[in-house]
Order: sequence, then C-alpha cells, then structure tokens
Amino acid sequence: MEVLKHVIELKYEIIIVTNQYLLGEGTINQAQYDKYTRRLVRLLASVGVEIRDIFYCPHARWVDCRCRKPSTGLFDQAIDKYPLIDLSTAFLVGDSICDVELAKAVGIPSFGVGLGYSGSIHLPSISDLCDHQLW
Repeated sequence: MEVLKHVIELKYEIIIVTNQYLLGEGTINQAQYDKYTRRLVRLLASVGVEIRDIFYCPHARWVDCRCRKPSTGLFDQAIDKYPLIDLSTAFLVGDSICDVELAKAVGIPSFGVGLGYSGSIHLPSISDLCDHQLW
C-alpha cells in the first residue's frame, strides 16, 4: 500500500482496469465480485489510497470481446469517462503479459511486476516502483 500512497503523493490518480473472467466462467457471481471490490476500495481508502475508478471485463476467457485485455476497450472506457487524462504522463503497472500488451497498444509505458517480458520495465516486486522516476 505504501507504493500506492507514493503514486498518489506524486499527484497521480489510480484507475484499475482488470479482466474478471471468473464472472463469465461462473466461478463467482456479480454480487461476490461487487462485495470484494467494495471491500478492497474501503480498505485502500482507510489507509489513504483513493481509487478513482475501476473498469472490468466480466467475459469468459474464450469470449471474443473488445474489453478483455490486451484489447483496448477498458482503457477506451476510462479515457471516454475521464478525457482530461494526460497520456503523456500515464503509465500502467501490471502482473501479466496482457497488461504489458495493453500499455503497448495504447502507447504508454508499463511496469511488469514479476515479468521478464520485453516491452516493459521489469519490477521484481511492486514495491520497486518507488525506485523509479515517474514522468
């Protein structure tokens, strides 16, 4: 959580874009997802980390949709809702190849946590983000 506080101190806002295929595949239901998400947002807020918004893809992994990362649909939704986002200073932090590929598709830098994947700045752990100069 210290990393998220650090990002906020640098005047960034946090928007989460996430694939939630467990919904589409029936592993969890919408009420369970909503309850977990509310709990996460409250927990983060209690330590001073405000999440600006969350955009999620509820579709199963085998569904061809525009919102499932690495497709840009979730990112497009965020930009439509928040048109003043300055993409020249935006960045994405993720733990999967699809996160890195999304960042590449929209033209922003990415930090790959635990990924040895080219195209992103490798972070052994999320706490290492504090060691990087963020635009």
